Amino acid sequence: LPGGTASQALGINDPGVVVGTSDTADGLRAVIWTGTAGPQDLNTLVTAPGLVLTRAVGISNQGAILALGHEHGDEADSHDHELPTRVVLLIPGG
Repeated sequence: LPGGTASQALGINDPGVVVGTSDTADGLRAVIWTGTAGPQDLNTLVTAPGLVLTRAVGISNQGAILALGHEHGDEADSHDHELPTRVVLLIPGG
């Protein structure tokens, strides 16, 4: 993602959609990679008021994503644990 130097894949489904994390100028962000769109910040694709999604750790074949994050304003160093961590299940809409 823009401003970052590293990314890490943490999950992939059978259709080949990859989820993970990427560093940015603003810290870690949860990402999704598709063959057509490339890497995208999940925070720009979903509505999660007050939360910053930092890691997408898994994706089902139906597109449901398990993500981790923290409350906006709890800006921890990207290498430290972010406490309290929030766990979010993102389910694609129809």
